[in-house]
Amino acid sequence: MLSSKQRDTSFYLEDILAIFEVEETLFRVPLRKFLRYSPVFRGMLECTPEEGKEGEGQKDENPICLPDSREDFTALMKYFYPDVVGGPTTSNEWISILHLSHKYEMDEVHHEAHETLSIHFDLEPLLKFTLASRYNLPSTWTDEAVISLCRRPEGLSMEEAELVGLRYVVAIGRVREYERERELELRRKVKRPVVTELGDEKVLKMVENVMIGKRLLEDVFQAQGLGLGGVDAGPFSFGSRDSVMY
Repeated sequence: MLSSKQRDTSFYLEDILAIFEVEETLFRVPLRKFLRYSPVFRGMLECTPEEGKEGEGQKDENPICLPDSREDFTALMKYFYPDVVGGPTTSNEWISILHLSHKYEMDEVHHEAHETLSIHFDLEPLLKFTLASRYNLPSTWTDEAVISLCRRPEGLSMEEAELVGLRYVVAIGRVREYERERELELRRKVKRPVVTELGDEKVLKMVENVMIGKRLLEDVFQAQGLGLGGVDAGPFSFGSRDSVMY
């Protein structure tokens, strides 16, 4: 006799559990979140095993082995299943989620990790630069890091230079050199200490042009309002006068 009952399309859940091995540690978790968020895991987990063979992930002796760190995978599990031990709370956990969501093409998770790190954590500029370069993040983080490195008193360390790469090293050095020369020139003109600062957009434009090897127009910076006339801007183009603070 056929049943007249029907299964609800949204809440008749069939949570299949699978066993993953990460750094010799076994995790037994529902597959629903993996299948929902990641086309990589969908392709991996929906493969039909050979006839007469049991699929991976059903027994401890035959887990699905992932070449990830236990720390990263634990953070992702906390994101997937916050009711078990609580959700991710630290920047390191969210960076782990950012890493695995990028690796396994979890676009929705990747976006949330980026948003959470942007809003709730004050990351170091160079860390933002590294994460943005590695995980295809919007240019905002790269721009913030470049501006900070151009303006800070100390130059790049060897480790920092290796992280940002040769092209950024040259571009940041050129901007810092220009800033110093401009400040010295203004000091000679006004005969008193002067502190100058380029606007964010102009710093980024200078960096961009140095990186593409474009020689910028000269003599655009004008110290109008100071009664100084034109001040040589060197090999860079800026558009309008920048603020001068005494």
